[in-house]
Amino acid sequence: MTTLIDVSNKPALAVPQDQFDTADVPVPTLAAIRAGLDDARAVLAELIDTALFQAMLRDLYARPAAARPAHLRGALMDDFERVSCGVSLPANVVLYRDRRQPAVLFALRAHLPAWLQMPWQTVNIAFDHDYVPAQPVIEQPAPEQTARRAA
Repeated sequence: MTTLIDVSNKPALAVPQDQFDTADVPVPTLAAIRAGLDDARAVLAELIDTALFQAMLRDLYARPAAARPAHLRGALMDDFERVSCGVSLPANVVLYRDRRQPAVLFALRAHLPAWLQMPWQTVNIAFDHDYVPAQPVIEQPAPEQTARRAA
């Protein structure tokens, strides 16, 4: 017997019933699911926010677009080179390229805890070819600034 599991906007996955029997698995609360996903996302955000990772991004994106994949393979994808630059990945994080997604230069993947592995497995943050790290962040005005403008 096969069970269909809906994975958000992706096509349903066919999973053999004997590999995923939910009879003895407690259903986590929405708050627990959100916390598990937020923890994985925070791990990625902390890594990306480090000065050394930001320096690697600036170096990568300063290169011509055609040269970025080769530099990525030599500097970021190579564990020895990446660690020699001072950037080490947490134990549950993987840096990878997905050739099926041509707009994505590379991505970081954090594996979720075992109890969230079905239907989710990972949280991913992708870096596109045309990403510009020096681009200013658009901040929302504080409520008092909005009120002054309206007056």
